[in-house]
Amino acid sequence: MLGWITKAARGRYNETNKLPSGSDLDRILSETGLEKIELMLRMGHLSREIRSSIMGNAEQIAKLISPVKDEKTTPKRTPPVFRTKLGSLYQCDCLDLMETMENDSIDLVFADPPFNLNKLYPSKINDNLKSEEYLNWCEKWALECARILKHNELSINLLDRIIEMASNKGDLIFDPFGGSGTTYAVAEIKGRRWIGTEIGPVETIAERFNHIHEDQENLNRIRKDINALIHKYYHKRVEKGLWTPDSFREKAS
Repeated sequence: MLGWITKAARGRYNETNKLPSGSDLDRILSETGLEKIELMLRMGHLSREIRSSIMGNAEQIAKLISPVKDEKTTPKRTPPVFRTKLGSLYQCDCLDLMETMENDSIDLVFADPPFNLNKLYPSKINDNLKSEEYLNWCEKWALECARILKHNELSINLLDRIIEMASNKGDLIFDPFGGSGTTYAVAEIKGRRWIGTEIGPVETIAERFNHIHEDQENLNRIRKDINALIHKYYHKRVEKGLWTPDSFREKAS
């Protein structure tokens, strides 16, 4: 009976992983003798309430669910299917590969994952997972990316490029994880409006704006180097009779 009720609850609410409510919830709890929190756990419905309870009882829960400790083995990496002088391509699940990578070993992570839009891929992966299943998968690869990534502060050079390419003066930029405030400083310098949040100390961010001229001078030096490089190659193209933005505009007109 327990299995049938649990299966019925899953069948009715599984698409959105929504917890049964009203008379459905009352009936399930009455006929199974389950507490609401146990039903939520059986459905994999980890609400904030349950997460808080898990955190508060972490030691006891860890003892219950920890596997028997075997001799630790290092995962074996699948050989690459293609190599260049600089890179290696692996035909495998990214989680399997990341499991073999050392902590803090990657300088930059770029990810363009499937977005669960029921799209057909050559790999024939299932791009139509249930919401909870898809979110759990995203959490797994995101946590692995965080583990292998070297945690360096975003450089003012990088933020300058991103903001320059992806926005215009007067645009509104939102960075929900303020850190040291680099995004906000660059946005301020480049004439972009900005909104930010930071759950930790914010005094260093505010203090940074008292010395924002230092970031401005740093950006000016970066821009000067970039402009000098562009100027150098512009004249080389002119000398070789190659097209330039100016010559292209003249022909277009």
